[in-house]
Amino acid sequence: MKIYEIKSGTKCFIQVTHKDKSGKFRASAVKAEGDGIMVVVPDFPRDKKITFDKQDVSVFCFFTTRPPMIWHDVTVSYKKGFYILSTRNDGEIFNRRTAPRIRVNAYGELTAKEEKLSVLVKDMSETGFAVIDPKNKLTLEKTDKVALEFADLDYTFSVKGKVKRIKEGDATLYGCLITAIEGGRITDYLKKRERANKS
Repeated sequence: MKIYEIKSGTKCFIQVTHKDKSGKFRASAVKAEGDGIMVVVPDFPRDKKITFDKQDVSVFCFFTTRPPMIWHDVTVSYKKGFYILSTRNDGEIFNRRTAPRIRVNAYGELTAKEEKLSVLVKDMSETGFAVIDPKNKLTLEKTDKVALEFADLDYTFSVKGKVKRIKEGDATLYGCLITAIEGGRITDYLKKRERANKS
């Protein structure tokens, strides 16, 4: 599927990575524009051009009748308050194979609702992470914002996210979607952690 085939109204995420920082921005498709797709990005100013010359940009899109897809090596241009996302690459089906969850099992500090708590980082992927509250001290709900800090394998991450899944039990598990991350390229860390898990 080409990126210009995305239909109007489709919800997307634009993931921007620069050096050791990464962020995600919500977008909504407006219409095809040449070999790209015109989108509205609520977090970007409509009256000011933002450039992405030195960043790696990917686009995730979610559909009602087909699996979610991802496009890599996306270029971003500006046109009268809208942004044009273009790439020659075909979209790839986005699933656990493209974003596998890697076991971490490292302790970190989670901040939510002005509280800080020691948690176990169970696993992580390029798009999300899961933490365990061992004493059930937190009472989080879906869409609550969280901030996680943890260190592992010479990396120290500061991650922001939103709660997407809750599994209650003797210790509550929270699955979270990553919205921003600092501390290193997450793909490099996950590859290193996966190799360490196998050794």
